[in-house]
Amino acid sequence: MTDFSCPLCDCAQFGMLEPEGDWLARAANADDERALIGKIVEGDESLAFGGIVRCADCGLATVQTPPTPDALGRFYSAYYASASYGTKRDKKIKRAAKRVKRVRRRIKSGGTRFLDVGSNLGYAVEGARLQGFEATGIEIDADAVLQAQADFPGGRFFVTTVEDFAQRGEQFDFVYCSEVIEHAVDIRGFADALMDLIAPGGVLFLTTPADGHRATPKPLVSWVQVKPPEHLHWLAKEHLLRLFGCDGFTPRFQFNPKPGHKLVLNRDL
Repeated sequence: MTDFSCPLCDCAQFGMLEPEGDWLARAANADDERALIGKIVEGDESLAFGGIVRCADCGLATVQTPPTPDALGRFYSAYYASASYGTKRDKKIKRAAKRVKRVRRRIKSGGTRFLDVGSNLGYAVEGARLQGFEATGIEIDADAVLQAQADFPGGRFFVTTVEDFAQRGEQFDFVYCSEVIEHAVDIRGFADALMDLIAPGGVLFLTTPADGHRATPKPLVSWVQVKPPEHLHWLAKEHLLRLFGCDGFTPRFQFNPKPGHKLVLNRDL
């Protein structure tokens, strides 16, 4: 049996939800992005993920064997994730601005420093800037950052990981992280870096596809959001509480009728 270590609790035992070969067969018959993802995975053995499994201890749904960061980098280059994201630009800026406006009342620090983790083409950074924030974005896709810098010169953009950026020592009054944590190989390191970036009295707004939501399709592996290796984990509410329910932080969940979490995390003053 292939070695397994749960990225959340380190348990070595799991239940198989769907072997890799079965998921690839499912993807081949899909009429959405899974078809392209399946072709890329089949053409690159370094992207093998073993299957979709559920940890026997904490219940996290995750891939059995995540690809290496280098392999994932090649995957994203082949997948052109940013190209598909570039549609409906104005609508996405307005949606981000609306989210920022709704959550900013949770900020107790009184500051206006904003950080988008996984800023892609810069839409949330621009949305925050329009709401009066000093806006920064970080992104691992260098091409996306170049485009964002050209389109939105009022923001700051950096090509970096959240873990490396947190080492700079900067903190922000509003940290925004939408649909990113499910891509991270090391979700604990990712979550720790996010919390380090929140200034005292600041807030994190995080979204991610939701395992365990009443609107999440069953079986889980049939869901379009189950598309490894683009997504590597599918977190339930208890998993987010395990990651972010630390001393000095107060987590709250916004209602969402769709199968996605909306976490608002306040850091104490």
